[in-house]
Amino acid sequence: MRGNWNPWLAKVAEEQGAILSYGNEVVGVKREGGGITLETRTGSLTVPLVVEADGATAPLTRALLGRDSRRSTSCSESRR
Repeated sequence: MRGNWNPWLAKVAEEQGAILSYGNEVVGVKREGGGITLETRTGSLTVPLVVEADGATAPLTRALLGRDSRRSTSCSESRR
């Protein structure tokens, strides 16, 4: 069931204005000015919302919660 759910959810999110980005290694994250800035190996991106779907113990989730911003991860960014 989940195999069908993920592509459908991605399609609906994009139709609603989300920008999905795969395989970007996030090396830093900080909250600033009402947004979240993600530092990647190729540059930075500031967005109002990040959807991180690797679980509560994933490196990006921990960084966003202020638990560990030194670890890198791969993520998808979303913005409208």
